[in-house]
Amino acid sequence: MIATILFALATLAYIGMIFPIVAVRGHGPTHDFSGLFLTPVFWLALSGALSMAIASGAFDWMFSSRGMQYLLAWAAPFAMCVVAVFSVILADESRMPIALRYLIPWFLYLVPLAALFGCFCALYPDLGRSMNPLLWRASLLFSCGLSLLVGCAMTAEFAFAGLRRQDAAIDATLKRDTDRNQQMLAEVEAMQPEKDFGELLQHSNRWERADIQTLAVRKALAHPNFTNQLAENLRTDTFGRGMYFVDAHDPPDPKATAEPFRDGILFLALDVRKKRREWSYMFADTFDTQARQITSGADRLALQGVDFVPAILEYRAAMDEPRADGVKQTCRAELDKWLKAHKKDPKR
Repeated sequence: MIATILFALATLAYIGMIFPIVAVRGHGPTHDFSGLFLTPVFWLALSGALSMAIASGAFDWMFSSRGMQYLLAWAAPFAMCVVAVFSVILADESRMPIALRYLIPWFLYLVPLAALFGCFCALYPDLGRSMNPLLWRASLLFSCGLSLLVGCAMTAEFAFAGLRRQDAAIDATLKRDTDRNQQMLAEVEAMQPEKDFGELLQHSNRWERADIQTLAVRKALAHPNFTNQLAENLRTDTFGRGMYFVDAHDPPDPKATAEPFRDGILFLALDVRKKRREWSYMFADTFDTQARQITSGADRLALQGVDFVPAILEYRAAMDEPRADGVKQTCRAELDKWLKAHKKDPKR
């Protein structure tokens, strides 16, 4: 009784799956895929009916292991439903899987029907005694085997397609980076030491590509009054571009650079306070790079007779400037660590 109900449910689900699609054939490019929502019902009902047939020994000719029989009874209809769904929804796609390309016109109609025929004969052997059993067995093997084969092929194809997309995305990223670097190199080559001094200092940062950084440093050092220009930039540039240079390179005259570097820290501390007061939105890591450049530069110039600790204390205190949104700068921890290493209390 249960087997009959399950088989009838699978048959009705199959009819419900194909009817909306058949009904719109010849009425334009729009297809009604609503019947595909019945595929889970078809899978569960057909697999349940096949399981009932297995319990009665109808498939002992296939595998000696009942576990393998049940595995096939549930895996093959599932694969059948997946392939059927894709064969319909990708019917108008130009880039459909190769495994489906020759199954599109007939898979949904023929393969589930062949499975239903085999299931019916397995459930009701008395009704098919006059029929050669090889007929329904071949029908069942055809539907299950083809579904599993195409399902595995589709899975492999989708996996390879995913890898190809990842490779294409990596290639596109590399191309963008290469194009950006080439454009940046061309821009640096066109810069003049006196006219574009600040930009050259910026491109001298430690994160810039080696050839761009080397060119920027060479051009910046070509400025006839490099040390004085660097000192002025450190004391007045709100972008802190002079910090980029001192963070990554030894200045030609470190002793003459140390005091302007300290003044630059105090200048940036005032800028931090202003930004924390006035900016309507601020990220917690807004000043992380600048803070790392300050501590790195202070370590680079540590032997030049200038005490950087008071200036960095002031810069650290600026990070606590009140904000309505309560954003706390993440660089505070690194500044506190540096100050602690230099035997000063980070709290004022």
